[in-house]
Amino acid sequence: MDFNLASFFGPYFGAPLLRSCPLFGVTVIQTYTYFNSSRDTVKFRLFVGALFVLDIASTVFVAHPLYYYLVNQLEVVREQSPVSFCRLTLSDRETTAYTGIAHTVKCMVQIFFATRIYLVRKQNWAVPGIVVFFALASFALGLVTTYYNSRHHEIVDLLRRNFRIVVGTSAGFAVVSDVTATIAMCHFLANIPTEIRNTKSLRNSLLIFVINRGALVTVLELIYSIQIVVAPERSWWVPFWLTKNKMYINTTLAMLNSRGTLRGKATAHTMDTIRFADLKKSSTISGERSHLRQSVPASTLDPPSAVYDTQQFRPHSPTLPLHVHTTSAATSRSDPERIPVTSEC
Repeated sequence: MDFNLASFFGPYFGAPLLRSCPLFGVTVIQTYTYFNSSRDTVKFRLFVGALFVLDIASTVFVAHPLYYYLVNQLEVVREQSPVSFCRLTLSDRETTAYTGIAHTVKCMVQIFFATRIYLVRKQNWAVPGIVVFFALASFALGLVTTYYNSRHHEIVDLLRRNFRIVVGTSAGFAVVSDVTATIAMCHFLANIPTEIRNTKSLRNSLLIFVINRGALVTVLELIYSIQIVVAPERSWWVPFWLTKNKMYINTTLAMLNSRGTLRGKATAHTMDTIRFADLKKSSTISGERSHLRQSVPASTLDPPSAVYDTQQFRPHSPTLPLHVHTTSAATSRSDPERIPVTSEC
C-alpha cells in the first residue's frame, strides 16, 4: 500500500488540536458543574470522578505520541521510504494505554445506562441484560486489541486482516449496545402519561437528550469501524478513535447536569398544579385572614367596608369585636376564582 507522511499523520495531527483537546476542556467544565451543584451519593460521585481521571489520562496519552512522531522522531520519519515507512515503530506504551482506557470508558458508560433502564422497569431485566451483554462483549474484544497493540509495535500491523476484524466486531457490538439502550429509554419515556401540557414538555426534553446522545455515539462508532476496516492506511479513523471516549463522557455528564433544569421545570409545574387545585381552599383561608386582621379596635383601623357589631364583646377583651363581616371575605367565599389579594397585604 502507498504510504506517505501527509496522508498518515495529517488526521492524527488535526484530531488532538481540533477535537480531543477542546473536548477535554468541555469535560473539565462539565465535571466542575457536576461536583459544584450535584448532591448525589458517593457512588455516583466516584463514578463521575473516575471518568474525569480517565479522560485526563487519555488526553496525555494522545498528546505524547504526537510529540514523539512530529518532534522527537521527525528526522527519522522524514527519511522513511514508502516501503520502510510502514515499518515505523509505534509509540507502543501510549497507544496501548489509550486503547485500554477508551474501551474501559465506553463499557462504564454503557453499563451505567443499562442500570438506569433497569431502575425504570425492574421487572423487565431482558433489555438491560442485552445492553450489558454487548457492552461486555465489546469490552472483551477491546482488551484483545489492547493486547495486540502491546505485542505489535509497527504501523503495518494495523493492516492485518485479523486485527481489523476484531476492531470492527468490537465497534459493532458497541453500536448494538448503544442503539438498544437508546431505543429502550425512548420507549419508556414515550409511555409516560402526558395529560398535562408541562409534563409532555418535560418528557420531550428527556427524549431529545436521549436521542441526541444515542445518535452521536452511534455515528462515531460506525464511522470509526468503517474507516479502520476499509482504509486503515489513510488514518482517517484516527479523529473518530480519539473522539469516541470523550463523547461518551461528555454526553453522560451533560445528562447528569441537566437534571437540575428538568427538576426546576417539574417543581414549577407541581406548584402551579397545587395552587390551582387548592384555589378554593386558599380563598377561604384568605377570608379568614382578612377577618383576623380586621378584628382590631375601631379607633385604630376603620375600613369603609367593615361593619362592626358593637353589641357583642369578649369578656376578657372589651376592645375587640366578636363578629366582623368584611366585604372582601364575603367576596372570596361567594366567588372562588377571585382571591382577595388586598386582604392579605
